[in-house]
Amino acid sequence: MTTNHDQRIDSVLTTARSGFDQSVRRLEEILRIPSVSTDPTHDPDMIRGADWFTNAFLEMGFEAETVVTSGHPVVLATRPAPAGAPTILYYGHYDVQPPDPLDLWTSKPFEAEVRDGRLFGRGAADNKGPQIVHMAALHRVLKEFPDLPLHITYLIEGEEEIGSPSFRGFLEQRKESLCGDLLLVSDTGSPGPDQLVVTTGLRGLAAMEVKVFGPRQDLHSGVHGGALLNPLQAIMKICGSLHDDLGNVAVPGFYDDVIPPEQWERSELERLPLTEAKYAEFLGVSEFFSPTGYSPLEAIRFCPTVEFNGVGGGYQGEGSKT
Repeated sequence: MTTNHDQRIDSVLTTARSGFDQSVRRLEEILRIPSVSTDPTHDPDMIRGADWFTNAFLEMGFEAETVVTSGHPVVLATRPAPAGAPTILYYGHYDVQPPDPLDLWTSKPFEAEVRDGRLFGRGAADNKGPQIVHMAALHRVLKEFPDLPLHITYLIEGEEEIGSPSFRGFLEQRKESLCGDLLLVSDTGSPGPDQLVVTTGLRGLAAMEVKVFGPRQDLHSGVHGGALLNPLQAIMKICGSLHDDLGNVAVPGFYDDVIPPEQWERSELERLPLTEAKYAEFLGVSEFFSPTGYSPLEAIRFCPTVEFNGVGGGYQGEGSKT
């Protein structure tokens, strides 16, 4: 016997299937905007990306605006509900990492292409794709239940990939309107399409740029080499001192406030289908360098870390220079 509940589910699924192509087209639109936040030449694209999301929310019936900040703009969209209704806050970002190196792309990074049932393009997974999934699903739900008693706030920023330098100022400015009962972020991973996970905590980020200076001018290594510490050698000594030979961070006090994982957390992690061997194969490495007492898969989930994201110095042109 088919119940009213079953019929309602069938109706929602049919609506979802009929709207899928439209959702994919909308995702393709936003993927074509090269919103690379770290590159100033893409500043106009950042504005285009923010405005695209703002207009999309307006089409959905939300109150939406593109908020100017000291850096890239933030998209803020709200759907009011009766007093006393719970509030859910969605967070995401529309900026993406640079697509370099371009020669490793099978298709152009900002021209979305479908291959083997998957959509490829910079930002398809991080983080434009999840935002479109949220919005498409929510649009269908609100069409089915227009009087849903739920306050909804969307906050989509444009600086997540560069450490969100102007985000704090925005939050302080708008904090009264950003209170909620639940914050939902879809910027994490799942083991596979048949095993989804709910992530309850993530590692934060504190970034710094360190510059090391030596003599007042460029020195010829054949004339002056051996008389002083080369700044490049100095920065390597600094970087090398931050870890010991076992993979532990050697900064004094670094682990003081770190709470080790419970045994049940380690046991839950072992249930995932990803093995250490598969992880090594995926990364293309032959060995790991995780801290003492932690497997590589535990280290990336339970441990704080010190990383080097780039080093530069000395002559940068073609060939060599002494």
